Amino acid sequence: HLLDICAGPNCGKHTFLLAAAEKMVAGRKDVTLKTIPCQRLCGKGPNIRFDGKLYNGADARLLEKLMNGMDG
Repeated sequence: HLLDICAGPNCGKHTFLLAAAEKMVAGRKDVTLKTIPCQRLCGKGPNIRFDGKLYNGADARLLEKLMNGMDG
């Protein structure tokens, strides 16, 4: 699985999101976490992509839901 966190100027201000993602994927070999350049959706952020699907207004609750819903 691939989790991309937008690190653009607006989304990147939400450091809590990256910190939460790092904590959730720590020790997991089935998830790769990356930061990506601005997705130009600043008004809808913070933005993430999980396995290619874009999510707007992301928070730790969404990350947890995505991680718990993975099937390997």
